[in-house]
Amino acid sequence: MMNSVRGTVFQVIKWTIVLNCIAGAIGAFWIPNPMALALGLLFGSAIGLLNFYELALTLSKSIKMAPGKATQYASLKYFLRFMITAIVLFVAIKSPYLNVFGTAFGLVSIKFVVFALNLLNKKQYK
Repeated sequence: MMNSVRGTVFQVIKWTIVLNCIAGAIGAFWIPNPMALALGLLFGSAIGLLNFYELALTLSKSIKMAPGKATQYASLKYFLRFMITAIVLFVAIKSPYLNVFGTAFGLVSIKFVVFALNLLNKKQYK
């Protein structure tokens, strides 16, 4: 993976962890079982971050492939990430130790971070 991509990935990971810590601290005041929320956030954000890192690796590999093979490869990896997300949500729903909303927020928090970083890094917005 190129250094600029690696730097972006680690910046997103860092801010996602910060966002989830803030969400956990705020949510602990309103959720009756704060430990389930914390575990859900940890579980969801860990899988979300692993999916994001896998996406970065997939894109880095696919740009070196022929177009047809890259499409197949990226589609397969997308389907695998989708299935992993579905399994994570299923486990969160069935487990009494995980808060489903915390898990779902952990999974999507990386998207909020990516949007925020892109919005703040645009030259036209400064």
